[in-house]
This record gives sequence, C-alpha cells and structure tokens, in this order.
Amino acid sequence: MYIEKPKERKNSKVTQGEEQSIMDSKVMIYASAAIVLLLDLFIISQQRLRK
Repeated sequence: MYIEKPKERKNSKVTQGEEQSIMDSKVMIYASAAIVLLLDLFIISQQRLRK
C-alpha cells in the first residue's frame, strides 16, 4: 500500500481533518462488518450444537 508524503499533497482539496474522519468511518464500517460476521459464525455454531 503506497502512502503519499504530505509535501506532495499540498494541492489536494481534502484537509487533514477530513481525511482522518474518512479513515475513522472506514474503520467503523470494517469493525462493524467483522462483528456481524463473528456473530453469524457464533450463532451458526450454537445452532449446530443444539441439534
């Protein structure tokens, strides 16, 4: 993954704060998706054990 240096991004319209909020929202989305997947796996395993 290539991370641009701050000096090269002076012309970019996205500010540091906006970029941080975008990153935070992405992290939240991925975290919630991971939690949902883990819950699904847990529920499926519980249902299998009950049978």
